[in-house]
Amino acid sequence: PGAQFMTTDISDFYLATPLKRKEYLKLSMSDIPQEVIDEYKLVDKAVNGFVYVEVSRGMYGLPQSGLLANELLESRLAK
Repeated sequence: PGAQFMTTDISDFYLATPLKRKEYLKLSMSDIPQEVIDEYKLVDKAVNGFVYVEVSRGMYGLPQSGLLANELLESRLAK
């Protein structure tokens, strides 16, 4: 009697964590699907076959993403 239970899914939390400083990626146009190139008019933005992307939130492949997500989660749970 009186028991309570709560659960939540934080699987996307890792990907939405703001970075302390922005990162920049250099992507080859050959790695981007044609429909994305067309949608965002990347041909006009390409430099020597590459586009440069600013990353402001955590993403797979950035080593600091996991640490930042953990720190943010701990700070929010401590409130």
